[in-house]
Amino acid sequence: MHRLVQVVSRWWIKSREGSNEKKQAALGHLATIFNTDNWDSRVLWRSYLPHVLRAIQGDAGDGGWGLHECQLGFWAGRCLEVEGRNREAVELLEHVVAVRGRTLSEEHPDRLASQHVLASAYKANGQVKEAVEMLEHVVAVRGRILSEEHPDRLASQHALAIAYQANGQVKKAVELLEHVVVQGRTLSEEHPDRLASQHELAIAYRANGQVKEAVELLEHVVAVRGRTLSQEHPSRLASQHVLASAYEANGQVKKAVELLEHAVAVRERTLSEEDPD
Repeated sequence: MHRLVQVVSRWWIKSREGSNEKKQAALGHLATIFNTDNWDSRVLWRSYLPHVLRAIQGDAGDGGWGLHECQLGFWAGRCLEVEGRNREAVELLEHVVAVRGRTLSEEHPDRLASQHVLASAYKANGQVKEAVEMLEHVVAVRGRILSEEHPDRLASQHALAIAYQANGQVKKAVELLEHVVVQGRTLSEEHPDRLASQHELAIAYRANGQVKEAVELLEHVVAVRGRTLSQEHPSRLASQHVLASAYEANGQVKKAVELLEHAVAVRERTLSEEDPD
């Protein structure tokens, strides 16, 4: 166990035996260090996750969640989704959304952020209609209060487009993602958000029968991610996999096979390194 995780765990156990003030202090400290679901930080947040869940779930049913519990629940839900534990993510994030819905205004950034993340978990859990409904609400509210190029507004439009595609609304997905990509031109070529929207637009193009446009856009994304991300990074591998599929659809079978063989080899090596057994 990571030494810092051991310290936090001992501190939490001790705080549970003390006053509510000590408990809140411990939760506040935990919230300052458990605040990412970034893939590059996965070793650390995976170590924290069981302790965070234990710290907040004891209070989940009594309506006693406050600021720190909601913040920890928000990040724990995101991490659970990354881990593929989608049902758990949904249950936890529904509670976060319920608490913030009672305590924060409709336009509060934290309330909207938790709704956005819950919608992502809904989609991952196969609850596509719920995801679309919630994201349409978030997009509408952010559309009233944020500028057209604001990152949060674009992020919710991006997520809604993905949900539209999963719901079979491909033309809506293409239109919305084309808008997001145009707005993203203010970002640097290597910015993760710009690349992510280009990646998703290419997927939508492919689903809409626009194969040549998909190939062209994905070749760009793969090239940029090839310069900026490690060989085993999930986003780099994902864009290679999607490009291989587009190559196949475009009749470029040899290129598709070569790229898939490379991506599979890297993925297998990464899995064996992370789980030697």
